[in-house]
Amino acid sequence: MDKVKRYIPYLLLTGLTLFFCRIFVGRYGIFGAKVDWLSQHSVLPDYFRQQFYATGKLFPEFAANLGGGQNIYHFAYYGLYSPLILPSYLLPFVKMSDYIMAVSITGLTASVLLFYYWLKSRKTDAGTAFILSLMFLLAGPMIGQYSGQIMFVDYMPFLCLALIGVDRYFEQEKSGLFTVSVFLMIMTSFYFSIGGMLSLVLYGLHRYFEQREENRVTVRSFLRDGLCFVRSMILAVLMSGFFLVPTALALTGGRSKEQNTSFASFFIPQITVERFAYSIYGIGLTTLVITVLLTGLLYRKVYEKVLTYGCVIVLVIPVFAYLLNGGLYIRDKVFIPIPPLLCYLISIYLEKCRKRELSFIAGMIPYIITTIFVYMARNQFVSKGIGESIWK
Repeated sequence: MDKVKRYIPYLLLTGLTLFFCRIFVGRYGIFGAKVDWLSQHSVLPDYFRQQFYATGKLFPEFAANLGGGQNIYHFAYYGLYSPLILPSYLLPFVKMSDYIMAVSITGLTASVLLFYYWLKSRKTDAGTAFILSLMFLLAGPMIGQYSGQIMFVDYMPFLCLALIGVDRYFEQEKSGLFTVSVFLMIMTSFYFSIGGMLSLVLYGLHRYFEQREENRVTVRSFLRDGLCFVRSMILAVLMSGFFLVPTALALTGGRSKEQNTSFASFFIPQITVERFAYSIYGIGLTTLVITVLLTGLLYRKVYEKVLTYGCVIVLVIPVFAYLLNGGLYIRDKVFIPIPPLLCYLISIYLEKCRKRELSFIAGMIPYIITTIFVYMARNQFVSKGIGESIWK
């Protein structure tokens, strides 16, 4: 009976995922968007498949029918060797648009279930883990981008799997799952895998200091252990070199910078509500995440501080957004890999509230600051037509 109960949350989360997919997007007939999804994200993978059927080459170099003929690695972003797209080569009788919809819904469901499993493995209360899994599911980029620009989120199952792999690395000293997950994440979306690996480094620092809470950490031991940790990611990058090298060569110099920004401005904190909440092109959680990050700045334990301060620095210092965007511009989409970490921080916060570990000041001041900040930033939403009636 206990074994049956163990699977009930997974069944409920699966059902709710399908329900929300149907309510928000599927009721219009397709689980996809009108523009990029129809013109790029379902069309280009089908071209890759047809190219394979025509030439028999799994590693083509030239796309004769794209833009009058181009290096095919110019389109690598659209899943040239994605482990999600390659299985479609075995299914010539399935329309690529139908296949992409099935893969998107399956990937979204797998992400939510893996996220729940990860939280449970971190000893999070079952009810809290379930609610946070729903929050993760309903974050702006999840359904919004799985049905729109799939490349923004299709790596998410492998990112969640890599977080589980990080735990296994520290608890069992096994790196296989970690390495394979990072490799699959890179092959799925090389662009967003950089932000994903940054998230894994932040979480790895958190686990490292948590594991050594009672021990003295020296600079030498930290550097030694840090190199051992990133070795798994370096191996994953080397494994994907056959894909990354020609892609880098094809894309280098192919696109100019879109904005001129002074060097000093890269290091001036930049905080917008839209980056954290209610947008499908950012983190897309609620303003609770701002409160949690503010509260986390007051935590006493080193391993909790490391994760909180790490997330805050990455999210508010523009140079990180600039670098994660490949030096092209500063846009919030590169922070889409971070919601799993932020939901995890929310679980820590809720646990502290449950145990009444937060003082009155630590509990109330962040809420007051968040409320004032959101009110002052209300024009960000009104200008985009979001909640216009609320602020009148």
